[in-house]
Amino acid sequence: MNDNNTSTPESTGARVNVRIGDKTYTATMFNNPTANDLVSQLPLTLAFRDYAGQEKVSPAPRALTMQGVPRGDDPEINDFG
Repeated sequence: MNDNNTSTPESTGARVNVRIGDKTYTATMFNNPTANDLVSQLPLTLAFRDYAGQEKVSPAPRALTMQGVPRGDDPEINDFG
């Protein structure tokens, strides 16, 4: 998911609201099987934990498909995935 206002072929998927505390952010999901699988599980309430002092992580209720997912990723600051 990419929450900046640029549009790429990958970022034309569903728009979702992410609420953290009393703030709500709008994000655009990538249009791929993994992101679509996560959207199919919404709405969700998740508890996140710190990972390596660089990101917050939480497992989805069920494993997401990895069909067509590249081996690595180079996320940007403010990416949500």
